[in-house]
Amino acid sequence: MTDPANPSPEPDYEEVLVQAIGLLEHDEAAMARFLASHSSHAARVRAHLSWLHELGFAGGGNPGPVPEQIGDYRIVRRLGGGGMGVVYLARQLSLGRDVALKLIRLDHAHLPGVRERFRREVATIARLQHPGIVPVYGAGEDGGVPWLAMEHVPGASLDAVIRMLAARDPASLHGAD
Repeated sequence: MTDPANPSPEPDYEEVLVQAIGLLEHDEAAMARFLASHSSHAARVRAHLSWLHELGFAGGGNPGPVPEQIGDYRIVRRLGGGGMGVVYLARQLSLGRDVALKLIRLDHAHLPGVRERFRREVATIARLQHPGIVPVYGAGEDGGVPWLAMEHVPGASLDAVIRMLAARDPASLHGAD
């Protein structure tokens, strides 16, 4: 429980900046709400985003050109993405199987801390073993692009499932839902 006399600390600037970059694909109202909730960093974040936009590293929601192949994986199509990463359906050439291949957005790969955050995510996911978590097949970097290969699970995206389940009464949900 949070103690009202001792509120949780404001996230550090870099964390707020990375989250703000993730909101660049959303409308301006979402960005305004986010910056209002992080008012101590808002002016600096706005200045940094403006600078990134002027340099051509931010804006337009374009993650950059997608390579046709990353290491042993031939990219087939985009499955989805978020503020920092994009997931593609890819074909692992050596084993002839489909995988989900996650790449850091090429327009974010140069940002401080992004590669380290991606490496931590990969290490964490690789340690997890549960029937509800897709296994990691491999990870690495090819041509300066960090990647993570996981089992591809066909079907709806996690976002779509969450939106569908959000409309349902929580008491009506079962493990198979």
